[in-house]
Parts: sequence; structure tokens; C-alpha cells
Amino acid sequence: MSGVTGAVPTGAVHIVAPRGAGGIRQSADDLAETLAAIGVDAVVGERPPAGPAHLHYGNASRPLLRFLARRRGDLVTIHDVVPRTRMLRAVLPRVSGPVLARHHLVVHSRHAAGLLAATVPGARPETVPLLLRVVPDPGPSPLGPPGGLVTAVVAGRLKAAKGVAALVAAADARPGLRLVLVGGAADRATTELLTRLPANVSHLDRPDHDTFLAALAGADVVISWRPDSVGETSGPVVEAHQLGTPVAGLASGSLPEYCGPGDVLVPEGRSAGDLLDAVLAARPGRIDAGDERRAPPEAIARRYLELYRRFGLLGPGGPGGPGG
Repeated sequence: MSGVTGAVPTGAVHIVAPRGAGGIRQSADDLAETLAAIGVDAVVGERPPAGPAHLHYGNASRPLLRFLARRRGDLVTIHDVVPRTRMLRAVLPRVSGPVLARHHLVVHSRHAAGLLAATVPGARPETVPLLLRVVPDPGPSPLGPPGGLVTAVVAGRLKAAKGVAALVAAADARPGLRLVLVGGAADRATTELLTRLPANVSHLDRPDHDTFLAALAGADVVISWRPDSVGETSGPVVEAHQLGTPVAGLASGSLPEYCGPGDVLVPEGRSAGDLLDAVLAARPGRIDAGDERRAPPEAIARRYLELYRRFGLLGPGGPGGPGG
């Protein structure tokens, strides 16, 4: 019952994530939809109600901090512990740390929990995997015929911090591989790079969500290459695994926690060329339907339901709440 307007069902869970918060809002909407599938009413809104709520906080939803500063005891899923802007990394924790300490916290990986310990001393967050829903068959692949080449996809916001230029240069030197960049450019350097791609590198610009998922499903491997990142959880990694596509990247941050057999990880400090060589050598296959990386989102929603019960987010009539 995500995004419901008008009367709110008795006992509904209030989930808060701004509409403009990109992947954070998508995860909140997907959680509400999954809760509905297991019989829990949930509404997603822009601001919290008078009572307890489940807020989704991160770089794209930082304005929620002003609400959290006036409240206590909410459940807060932290999508980004560390700000993207380096200048904010030294300043923001002095403000956000004491505010977040007033609430019940959730992070998506043990790695993120370690980062949070430096921001919120004494924090003992719950670790719940990132929830994103995918359609089992998103449609025909938009990538075109592989022509006998291994198809690697880089998906999401394309930017310098994701090492796109290094991956393009490395792909140019490896004719046995084709690289497809899926998403829009997020900075000037990447915008310019996309105008002069090698023959075995192509760009699928700003696809709709189903086409985005179809590209992930149609790839041999999805590249998660973030040499200039603190390594928090990646949405395309979760979606690729749900669709049965293996992932390749650096063995750093949260990625080793999310990866398993069939994925390709190289040690920190290795180059983009080393990663692509590892992909070509491994020639990854599909991830089996029974693999835990393809666990249904309902399993994660039930983890949240346990937290809602524990922290009093279910009102009268809600599952497990008073009268439930």
C-alpha cells in the first residue's frame, strides 16, 4: 500500500523517504510493497507522523535529519553512513551522530556497522540486507547480440568515482570483452568520456526501470568498481544477484558480504585491467535460483516486521501489535 493518500489503515507502518531520494525512495517503496505481500499495511510518506515511524536516511534524504532531531525512538535505516562530499565527512557527523543516537538504527552490512561506530559511538545497529524488488522476467535484453564476447555491464549513475574511465580504457585493450555503460552521466568528465567510446564499449543512456533490470539480466557479469568509495551497499549488485547475474569488483567494503560462488572479486589495489582479466578468465555462469543471494524480499521484510514489533511501530490492529 505504498504511497497511499487519504485514510491510513489502522495499525499501518509509517515509512518515510522523500520522493526525490532516488534509490532510497525505491527501497522504501519496495519494502512497503513487500510488507503488503506478507499482510502488513504500510504507507510511504515525505515526513513522519506524530507516532513512531521507520525513516530511511542517507545522502539523498539528509533533510530528514531535522525531523529526527526533534524525535526519539524511531527506526532509522541508514543507507549512507559516510557523506559523498569529503568536506561534509569532517563536519556532518558532529551533528548527525548525537541525533541518530536517539533512535533504533539499521544498516545494510557489517562493513557499514563498522563505519557507523566511528560516527555514533556506542551504536549497536541491526544489520538487515538492502531490500530491492525485481520482476523475474524484465523483458528482452536491450544489450544486443554478444557476438561471442563476454558482456560486462556497469550500471547506475556513471561517474568518475566509479572508475568509469579506467574501465573503458581497460576494455579497449581487451577485444574479447564488450562493456556496456547503463545509466546517465553524473559529472562533466564522464559526459565527455561518453562521446568517445571504443568500438567494444557502448552506452545505454537513462533507461526506464524495466529496461535497466533487463540490461542487468542480459549481462554475463555486472561490474561494481568503486576505487574511490567507502564501499557501502550497491543497489545494482543486489538487483543483479536477484536476477541471477554474477558481480565482479574489488574485495573491499561491503561487497565480499554480498558476494559468493560465481562472483569475481580481486584484492584491493588491483587495477581495472586486472578485474577485467579475472572476468575473462572466470567466464562467470548464472547464479542458481536457490542461492541465498536470490532470497525473496519477503524474508527481509519479515526481519523488519520483527523490528517493528520490538520497537512499537505497529499500532492497534497491526500484526503483532496490541490487538493484533
